[in-house]
Amino acid sequence: MYGVTYDEKSEIVSECLLDYVNSSLNADKVSLVGPAGEDGFLFIEDGHPFVYRPAGSVNLADVTVLTVAISRPLWDEVVQNAIASFNKTHTDARILLLDYSVYATSENSTAGSERLALDMAAGISFPDIVVGRPGEDASIDMILDKRRYTDLYPFLDADPDLNRDAILDCVLTAFEDRGALWCLSNYFLFDTLLVHPDVLEACGLDGKTSWTLAEFLDFAENLPEGVELTDGLLQSGAIRVLLGNYGLGAFFDREEGICSFDSPEFIRWLRFTASLPKDEAELRKRSPVYAASGPERYDYLMNGKVALASSGAAFYMALPYLETAFDRKDWVMIGYPGAGTEVSAQTVYAITSTCTAPALAWEFVRTAVLEERESYYGRDVFPVLKDRFRDGLAQLYDQEIIQYFSGNMHITTPKPDPPTTYADLREPGYIVDFTKADAEHILDSLASAGVPLSKRIPAEVTAIVEEEISAFLAGHGSAEDCARKIQSRASIWLAERQ
Repeated sequence: MYGVTYDEKSEIVSECLLDYVNSSLNADKVSLVGPAGEDGFLFIEDGHPFVYRPAGSVNLADVTVLTVAISRPLWDEVVQNAIASFNKTHTDARILLLDYSVYATSENSTAGSERLALDMAAGISFPDIVVGRPGEDASIDMILDKRRYTDLYPFLDADPDLNRDAILDCVLTAFEDRGALWCLSNYFLFDTLLVHPDVLEACGLDGKTSWTLAEFLDFAENLPEGVELTDGLLQSGAIRVLLGNYGLGAFFDREEGICSFDSPEFIRWLRFTASLPKDEAELRKRSPVYAASGPERYDYLMNGKVALASSGAAFYMALPYLETAFDRKDWVMIGYPGAGTEVSAQTVYAITSTCTAPALAWEFVRTAVLEERESYYGRDVFPVLKDRFRDGLAQLYDQEIIQYFSGNMHITTPKPDPPTTYADLREPGYIVDFTKADAEHILDSLASAGVPLSKRIPAEVTAIVEEEISAFLAGHGSAEDCARKIQSRASIWLAERQ
């Protein structure tokens, strides 16, 4: 909040009167009413009036100062609340915000994170805690890659409330690095592949909940007559849709410094990719499902004519799509070949290895993780805590969800009494009745989910693979030639980073 005056030249001069975060206030939860006296301000906070006045100069040399570095605009209310809560409850310590988001531009939204990563690597900046997005922010990825983090497991093991038993196993798996826990988050999201149970059984894989790339290729190449692998798949999207962020790990091991893109299995993958439609026009000719619409389209999905469906969720309201993908309650979350179901988050908190007061930094992290987030963009997200996640699933018991074959979804809360029947539907559709059994099905499926983020294939390597595959699909060389080129370039990339 700024005050404005005029200088002797009648030019505007602004002065920062209050920095919300560093003043222990959450700008999203307080409303300024107006001035209160000469130096105070009247706010409405949690429905009550409060007068805030300057506390006077604080000598930071007399307290322990922790810096929290961000490289994106501070949109996450959890971070703001955690900082405000920490500063309000500590007289001997203070958190200061280190804002690198000011370096971002409209042309490069990640410039702040890149600058932070460079400053940390060069020994210019030593934040105690870094907040960011794995896989998108260079600063967070550098902390993981160079192991410049403090292991959080010892803090979990000593914490009565926030411990290993309190956090979903899939979250711990995703954030673990060689036996250490390098970060935590307040919430999580997941991405996966669902497989139609009937097709899985027809291919002799009944009971499988995960698969290798070789098993997937056998499955894809031996589908029953009239069954398509998935809806809308093109050559250009094969890696992203079918392998996710980790599937290429069958041929690339950064930890060991080796790769095997010249293996027979990868050459087989290349030939499989070449067998897919090149563009939408070819897809429409080859795929009755893609060419269909409305009830006809759902007829294919409901009757086992499509084997796989991409699925993922970050909000509770997305979970019914697990059932409506094939209109089956016995859906199977088989995940990406060789990787399984991916678990991640858009905001994680990492305590750096240079942190001056790790125990105090943990107090901030635990406050952020335990913060009860009401919603994100107006939708309820998945908390990392087991009990809260179960409570969130229970809210769906009171919802009636209708997936119309036209593509629309209708949700009624609470469920109507008497419940809607198929005879009541105004158009063809599928009624989802979410039960405790459905909640347990989700919990069981996520129990073995998660791939350590440290296993994510680097973007530069994925770019090499996609570039060479694109040339191969355009007719430049054989599958073997493509494999050799990728192997050479990926090996050089690894050698340069040993």
